[in-house]
Amino acid sequence: MQDINGLRVPHPTGNRKHSRFMTALSFQKIRWLMLSLLVGWLLTACSEATLWSNQRDACVYESAKPPLRRVVNYSDNTLCQRKRPPRTPPNPRVRMSPQMPES
Repeated sequence: MQDINGLRVPHPTGNRKHSRFMTALSFQKIRWLMLSLLVGWLLTACSEATLWSNQRDACVYESAKPPLRRVVNYSDNTLCQRKRPPRTPPNPRVRMSPQMPES
């Protein structure tokens, strides 16, 4: 208790009970939480390897287990270790032509 202007006021941080949601985390709780997150991440990351196949202009993934699905990706070349398509050079005639025809 504190005396402020002759009044007895409880200290703001004293005698406060922790609620269920604001419990102090011990080192063991943090360690178990991190370990369980790591195990969960490893189980989800290593459970099914995604196999992408190179289909000329796209990478295609077809799942063998239900739900059956087929995913086609045209932009991400690293999924199936595909080289980037060659860049087509710009047409010089397009750059030199006037934007608005004169009348």
